[in-house]
Amino acid sequence: MVLAGGLILTIAFTYYTYQYIEGRAINELNSISMEIGIKIDSRLRAHALILRAGASYFSVADTVTRESWREFLDRSRLDVNLPGIEGVGYSILIAPDKLEEHIEKIRKEGFPDYNVAPEGKRDIYSSIVYLEPFTGRNLRAFGFDMFSEPIRRKAMEASRDYDLAMLTGKVGLVQETGVDIQAGTLMYVPHYDPDMPISTVEERRTALKGWVYSPYRMRDLMGGILGRWDETHESRVHLQIYDDSLSVNSLLYDSQRNNTASSGNASLRSITRPVEFNGKKWLLVFSQESGFSLLHINVLIVFISGIIISFLLYLLSLSYFKIARRSRQIKLQNDELRKLNATKDKFFSIIAHDLKSPFNSIIGFSRILMEQVEMKKYDGVAKFAEIIHQSSNAAMDLLMNLMEWSQSQTGRMVFKPEEFILAELAEEVELLFVDVASLKSIKIENDIPENMSVYGDYDMIGTVLRNLISNAIKFTHPGGKVMVKASQESEGVLVTVSDNGIGIPQNKIDKLFKIDESYSTKGTQDEKGTGLGLILCKEFIDKHGGKIWVESAGNDKAHTRKAGSTFYFVIPSDKLQTKKIAADKMS
Repeated sequence: MVLAGGLILTIAFTYYTYQYIEGRAINELNSISMEIGIKIDSRLRAHALILRAGASYFSVADTVTRESWREFLDRSRLDVNLPGIEGVGYSILIAPDKLEEHIEKIRKEGFPDYNVAPEGKRDIYSSIVYLEPFTGRNLRAFGFDMFSEPIRRKAMEASRDYDLAMLTGKVGLVQETGVDIQAGTLMYVPHYDPDMPISTVEERRTALKGWVYSPYRMRDLMGGILGRWDETHESRVHLQIYDDSLSVNSLLYDSQRNNTASSGNASLRSITRPVEFNGKKWLLVFSQESGFSLLHINVLIVFISGIIISFLLYLLSLSYFKIARRSRQIKLQNDELRKLNATKDKFFSIIAHDLKSPFNSIIGFSRILMEQVEMKKYDGVAKFAEIIHQSSNAAMDLLMNLMEWSQSQTGRMVFKPEEFILAELAEEVELLFVDVASLKSIKIENDIPENMSVYGDYDMIGTVLRNLISNAIKFTHPGGKVMVKASQESEGVLVTVSDNGIGIPQNKIDKLFKIDESYSTKGTQDEKGTGLGLILCKEFIDKHGGKIWVESAGNDKAHTRKAGSTFYFVIPSDKLQTKKIAADKMS
């Protein structure tokens, strides 16, 4: 009976686990698809804005030359702000009777071989006269009549008639050289004569002078939008983008085009999410291959564990001594676990107490504040509001530190060292405390050399500076000063945060960075703290292989003598050692 019951429970729990994990995986896939869809939609609209700006430039400028067009786009810094874009150009509309005159004009500009391609008689002509960067494969598009090609023409006409940024369907770009050929698409924005009306379709057709446009090679474009979002592994999400319909001929992009290892497997999960842009629809298909993934391993572990436990229960039921021995082992393990968790349990009990205190203040004084307003008694309202504000800030500081400490303890905060300018980070952190410091008339001075760079985790060092500056403001009298300095020492960059506040008693300094010690005190205006911020600072500096300490002249009981405190921490200069620490933490 014991064995049969155990097997039934194992099967039931395995099924439940599978359903739970599968549901979680589907939700995660849906979340990823929403995020990617938003990124692509936002980027397309950003491209439309830059093209619209280009059309406006043509409308307001007296004369647009090749040099002024290049300068306009250089100032836009498209390679930084919109990576993945092939270029931005201008295609002029040419009447048949003006074709020869147009060709002669361009040839006189220094292009003796210029011609409008393809040749032949047509009702209307267009020609790419400007395209930046005007180098490499983009030179192949010079003089091309995009209006002569049906797919491009459809988008150009729609853009002209409705004054909208329009995308073409899937095309082959004239920029392709036969190497690394990619699916292409283009976006057009119309340029009208600024002195002519454009209220109706007919007026817009009459006023049209040309199009500002961008060509896109889809893999380059998606690389610019998504970066290294997807690798060719079975367990990764597979993204395919189709133009209007799900067919081989309409495939614009495949994130795993080179992955043939799992090409024959059927997809376990698939989500299709449309992205619509002014009438043009892209279908984003997200899928996960049926390779033996971590999720299946978890289910298998549950199933095997259940069977093992069932047999163990059966065997243990046959022998009292085996049960007793197993019980003693479990008891020893539980005792060990309780010892290991005792310190953290004590710490979290402190957190619970300190979190309750500011919320009690907020609730109590907000009730008093409401009663005062209802009775139209406004004396003391500002004081109550200030107390509520201070309590809210205290609760927020505690929650922020607790969240970051929790992420660090559970391994969800990844240590990612990189080289950055320390002064810029310090300035960003200081901006967070402009209002708080001004309320106490405290001056924050940043004396870090402008070009001093450090190698470390940007977010972690920012958290350390945020906590140290916050504490310095909290324990400094109104009208005081907080100094942030840095210097290059033999062991690394030494950063100091000092104040001329109330100081720290010497017998309390050793408790500041210990999780199993509890030390917190009120600031000069009764601001409350928990000590969690300094524990978090020590943990983050330890992750860098550095060290943190404090020096203080102590304080008096009345908090009147400006003793001051100085916190120091060192960020090691040895990049190889820091990279090794990061690799060890990743593994």
